[in-house]
Amino acid sequence: MGNYLTVLKQEIDRLPRRPVLMGHSMGGALSQWFLKKVADDLPAVVLVASWTSHSTMADGMLLHIKRDPVGTMMVGLTLSTHPYIRDADRSASMLITGDALYSPEELHSKLCEESALVLNQHNPPFWRPLRNPKTPILWLGAERDAVISLRGAKNSADFYGAEFQLIEGAGHNLMMEKNCSDTALKVDGWLERVL
Repeated sequence: MGNYLTVLKQEIDRLPRRPVLMGHSMGGALSQWFLKKVADDLPAVVLVASWTSHSTMADGMLLHIKRDPVGTMMVGLTLSTHPYIRDADRSASMLITGDALYSPEELHSKLCEESALVLNQHNPPFWRPLRNPKTPILWLGAERDAVISLRGAKNSADFYGAEFQLIEGAGHNLMMEKNCSDTALKVDGWLERVL
């Protein structure tokens, strides 16, 4: 996560003013890292089906084991996320619903392997979340998320004092679902209220 955080900080520092930061999944974890390790001074942060505040393992591992026990074991053995996305159907079962705008094949063609070590960095003892952030936070949870538990998402929003909004019928990749325009309107409405 440290390399990603360095790049994010450099890009934010190049901007003429502090941006609203929006992060999906691991990008949500990166947004949390930015608030804790760089600066808690952004106008707002939007976390979209984000890795949870305390432990991605505690709040997602059972979902992975239930959905793909072999893939979960292979991720542990290879330290690569490739087993989770090894084919179009497994990728789709993890990231989108049957009503998504993308087919499983289209989704699969856009995915790439990531080191599973990054997953471990957003867990104790390597990670502790920021308490009482000053930056306003919106947390979007996906009703049919197969990566992050809804309980974990709600608990994380509560921990940060964030507003939680449930996106009904959506899978983990909210921006690929048929109701993505409604999701964007929810984000826009929240930003209008807090900025």
